[in-house]
Amino acid sequence: MITKPAWTEHEAAEVFAAAPPDLFARTVHAFKGEDSEAVMVVVRRMVANDPMAQMELWEAAVAGTAIDAEKAEERRVIFVALTRAQRYCLVALPDDRRGRDVAEKCSMLGFRVLEG
Repeated sequence: MITKPAWTEHEAAEVFAAAPPDLFARTVHAFKGEDSEAVMVVVRRMVANDPMAQMELWEAAVAGTAIDAEKAEERRVIFVALTRAQRYCLVALPDDRRGRDVAEKCSMLGFRVLEG
């Protein structure tokens, strides 16, 4: 166990590595009008009363069902993110029943599913 006085003997840079300069995490809105070599869209796990309901949008997309009008803007934002990728696009889904179901349906639509 490291005690408080021993902290002075350690440099944060020895423990934490800085992110590579060519890797940037940005929101879709932050790169409006730009393209990127690679894009990763992270779909968060459903929570109660989630106003964005991203999993619902993905479930509707792979099932080909309609969505409520108030969710159309969120779907548009996801579409923009997906279409910014020039070479590679990754969609990270929650590792739960719903996420695995969407991943399976995406694979039937021609997407490649990576499991890790």
